[in-house]
Amino acid sequence: MKDYYSVLGVSRSASETEIKKAYRKLARKYHPDSTENSSSDEELFKEISTAYEVLTDPQKRSLYDSGVDPLSQNSNNSGAFTADFANIFSDFFGGFSFNSGFGNRPTEQTAQVRGEDVLVQEKITLEESIFGAEKILPLALLMACTTCSGLGAKGGVREIVCSVCAGAGSIRKVANSLFGQVVQTSTCPNCHSVGTIIQNPCSDCRGYGAVKGHKKIKVKLPVGCTNGSRVRLPGEGNAGQKGGTHGDLIIEIVVREHDVFMQSGNDLNCKLSVPVTLAILGGSVEVQTLYGIATANIQPGSGSGTIVKLQGYGTPKSIESSARGDLLIFIDVHIPAKLDSKQLKLVEQLHESLKDNKFKPELESMKVGGFWDWIKRIF
Repeated sequence: MKDYYSVLGVSRSASETEIKKAYRKLARKYHPDSTENSSSDEELFKEISTAYEVLTDPQKRSLYDSGVDPLSQNSNNSGAFTADFANIFSDFFGGFSFNSGFGNRPTEQTAQVRGEDVLVQEKITLEESIFGAEKILPLALLMACTTCSGLGAKGGVREIVCSVCAGAGSIRKVANSLFGQVVQTSTCPNCHSVGTIIQNPCSDCRGYGAVKGHKKIKVKLPVGCTNGSRVRLPGEGNAGQKGGTHGDLIIEIVVREHDVFMQSGNDLNCKLSVPVTLAILGGSVEVQTLYGIATANIQPGSGSGTIVKLQGYGTPKSIESSARGDLLIFIDVHIPAKLDSKQLKLVEQLHESLKDNKFKPELESMKVGGFWDWIKRIF
């Protein structure tokens, strides 16, 4: 079975909008009437059309993702030119298309239009990103009209073929040019490209089948969802037109900045101020991490900018994995501004004893690897 995601060059989690965008680009490049293509390019165009057909249909995509070929019982669908593609192709050339002969008369079933996907952003804390969370989201959506049960019509009469375009959904005019006859295609002003019209439209939804509404939905965010990751809820988007299926709800995660920990990939960074005596002598100190209390071991002679690593105290590396990044603690040596007479005397004694080390203060270069790199390590 063909890898339709690879054919269109998209990921398996790609949204319908991303799939359509990829399809438009490839269709424009490989369509038989838009370029001087070889037979191999025509075969590739058929694969592109088939991939688009499967991945934009929720039921077919679900079957395909589960390992079942959704076209196995209807192989004639492969590479078929659809009315939807006719509209896309028309967009490429500003309303002009070449005489390709595609386009089909819509029936009562094809007049149904799937609802659009809805993309919302949800801001969460770093803790919720790591441990998962349940959120209740208020949404403004198109919902199925209760007056007509989403059909758009009164009294059970649904729709009739548009008399202006004869069900084609578009009006075609032939014009002569230097390159021969060119067909100009425009959207039918009577049915707005659907091909059918409601004979007795619903007074509430005006024949659309959906109205604006509000609802709340409970969402369980997975453990390890990162900034920019998306959660897709099938069938929770806008209601379709004239009884069409609902689109999907796509939740894009935005992780707020934390007061203490700064993210760097799957690692977390923070600063720890320690007294100068602990930096000189070394020792252990307990620190509060996102996973509870942990012990940070300070090596003797640690200066400002020294890094103490706590392995496995960062963020999850993926939703599917239990592996985590690290917590990098940057040591900041705290020097007291005021000392009493006893403390000053002890420091003076330490200073005198260190003279034997023959340490001589010297200016350092500000080039790469010098003073500024030292500053960057601290901050």
